[in-house]
Amino acid sequence: MSTTFTYVSTGCIGPMTYLLELLLTENMSKVVSHTTVPMS
Repeated sequence: MSTTFTYVSTGCIGPMTYLLELLLTENMSKVVSHTTVPMS
């Protein structure tokens, strides 16, 4: 059980961080566009 868990966790760290960064950057761009558009 622990071996499979460690394998899954280590194998998912890469894609998960990539997806998190992708979501963060997407949300940030959305927030920036939402905050800058009404101001201008």
